[in-house]
Amino acid sequence: MRRRGLRTGRRERLPKVGEVFAAGDIDFRVFTTLVFRTDLVVDAEVLAVVDAALAANVTRWPSMTPGRLTAQVDKIVAGADADAVRRRRERQRDRQICFGPICEALVSLVHPADASPEPGYVPSKALADFVRCRNVTCRWPGCDRPAFGCDIDHTIPHSQGGPTHASNLKCYCRTDRGL
Repeated sequence: MRRRGLRTGRRERLPKVGEVFAAGDIDFRVFTTLVFRTDLVVDAEVLAVVDAALAANVTRWPSMTPGRLTAQVDKIVAGADADAVRRRRERQRDRQICFGPICEALVSLVHPADASPEPGYVPSKALADFVRCRNVTCRWPGCDRPAFGCDIDHTIPHSQGGPTHASNLKCYCRTDRGL
């Protein structure tokens, strides 16, 4: 979150919460959570109600986990402006996740559960994309290298009759593949 956004949040959007923060009664993490979770309240009168409710209650929420703090803030926001909660849910649904270094377009992945094995050693692009998205990281225990930087390898070697099928493919980084 940019500093300018936090200053605006403290001065203009949530002045009462800003006073509580300036007094040292809440820490920076709590303050940023309050500013972030109230950013979809657009009506100034509703925002003033939310600001007052948060300022009155936030000092009673010491050492909350981030998830519980978020739930408490969302409860106050929902009580004052149910539309803000709806707008947040819509924004969450509209998020797109891209795997790999370049995201040009989203492609639907098809689960190859009932597909027959592919001929040859090298999997098709569709099968390789599915395996990389399924694995997320290198399959070696403790390795967290992203799957898109890994090679796709057969569990049962292709030379020993192992099929080129999702059930027999996994991602290994070059470091772990040579072990």
